[in-house]
Amino acid sequence: MSKNITFDFYQVSATEHSFIDFIKELLKIQDREDRNIKIKENIFRWEEIEIDSGYIIGNLVKIRMDLLPSKCKLNAQIQGISFAKDQGVAEENLFLYDLQTETLVYQRNPYGISPKNFQNYLQQMVEKKIEFFPMLTKKGFVKLNKLKEVKSFRYSFAYPEEERMKEINSESTGSFIKDFEENSHKFGQVSK
Repeated sequence: MSKNITFDFYQVSATEHSFIDFIKELLKIQDREDRNIKIKENIFRWEEIEIDSGYIIGNLVKIRMDLLPSKCKLNAQIQGISFAKDQGVAEENLFLYDLQTETLVYQRNPYGISPKNFQNYLQQMVEKKIEFFPMLTKKGFVKLNKLKEVKSFRYSFAYPEEERMKEINSESTGSFIKDFEENSHKFGQVSK
């Protein structure tokens, strides 16, 4: 049985520090309980982080303490799953950060930690500002362009500016952004 896993790509922007600085601050916290941050009703924490040859690879976990699933046997009735008061279901998200291109590759998990909440987690743990900007694909731009009516739309794009990224910028991202901006009147009120 195969399982599809979806990853999204983000350009990371931090005003005072780089993404690796945030990660190095996290790595100083060894006690798992000290890694926990409550955001809304959920507990988030980093479980594993490894810095290796140009990449940062990590595993984040959302500890779901409520709305727990049930269990069932083939020949028995559905039953609730019982946990101790300090236990819950672990919903995981994997991420990879490429130090060369400064791109975050983030696993999409509807039950896990959203990219926005990962951003919030980092900001609370390190007390510095950081933002993730989605990198728009041609397929995503085409879908966006097919929308009939949008009352309000906010967007941010990451422009690859490094020397090694110039080809990408001129051939894809730059032209999509230009096309989008020229046609943004279709989307009603648009702010950058």
